[in-house]
Amino acid sequence: MSARVTQSTLALVPDSSFLRSACLAPDTYKAYRRAVAVFLRDTGLRFTDLTTHSIHTIDLYCAAWIESEYEAGGSRSYAENLESGLAFFAPHLKGLLREAKLRLRGWRRRPPVGLQCKSYPPMPLHLAMLMSVRIAATRPQGDMRDLRAAVAILLSFDCYLRVNECLRLRAADVRMPRDERLGPAYLHAAVHLRQTKTLENMTVQVRDPVVARLLHRCIIGLAPHDRVFPFSDDIYRSRYFHPTLAALGLSHLGFVPHSLRHGGATHDYVVRRCSEAYIKRRGRWASDKSANRYVQTLHAVDLTFLVPAALDDEGAGYHRHLEWVMDRAIGDDLPGLPPLSEAVASQRA
Repeated sequence: MSARVTQSTLALVPDSSFLRSACLAPDTYKAYRRAVAVFLRDTGLRFTDLTTHSIHTIDLYCAAWIESEYEAGGSRSYAENLESGLAFFAPHLKGLLREAKLRLRGWRRRPPVGLQCKSYPPMPLHLAMLMSVRIAATRPQGDMRDLRAAVAILLSFDCYLRVNECLRLRAADVRMPRDERLGPAYLHAAVHLRQTKTLENMTVQVRDPVVARLLHRCIIGLAPHDRVFPFSDDIYRSRYFHPTLAALGLSHLGFVPHSLRHGGATHDYVVRRCSEAYIKRRGRWASDKSANRYVQTLHAVDLTFLVPAALDDEGAGYHRHLEWVMDRAIGDDLPGLPPLSEAVASQRA
């Protein structure tokens, strides 16, 4: 949770009347409004959705948001302020968000202060490739959701995306340049992040041209405001991410979706020898301390040995021939694109 909350974010929650807001201490009122506003910003909900959506739906959104904050090393006080803030700004929800309450109870039972800044393990590149291909290969005929979940894995690793940043992407946020003066379009593809944890309206380049081409394939036929990844945080975790890890026999390693962001940063620092300044800028971190926590070199090396060699080799093979493998996993029933030229494909890191 970023301490920086802009006026445009606060405006997502209408200000209460003078007498109603006077029921709370000024600082408490501000804290409740800030927490609800950031929740709406991160989930893409509107304030009116709190009354038009079912209580069960709002409960699931809250539960997923709390888990995401916990995994990202956020402050528990913000999550607690969200629970109280929703009860104040949307009184009909008071006491009914049972799943969210369970997440908060679990957060309160987490390890003490010394371990509260624990970072989740960075996922190695080859494992990210393996997970993506496995998800795409199990796709039912004609189902684009599994393809998009597979691409979400690759994109999150490549661009260091937080879970909310990835799942909030709209078709209009994907930039595929067509200006020939820029060279091959897939070398200059980028995603526009309207809201991030630290700043608004950020852009990050999709460095891997094969990932950019697969992302392009996902947005074919979408309207500008359509979501690129049309599933919730909870579905992403429970249907795609964790079952795939379980099928690979790697659930015990503690990977979560945020591990893709950790893994991309760590890979660039350890393998590609990128500078700390580059990683901080690409990862949209506000401070060196935050960026350094993600560059977990020794942990990443240890995890490479914990992943069975056969799985690591399989993932390495998929990385070398990702375009060819994904095209065959996807099949011929979905919109196609011309294959990448050898010159472009050879520029992959």
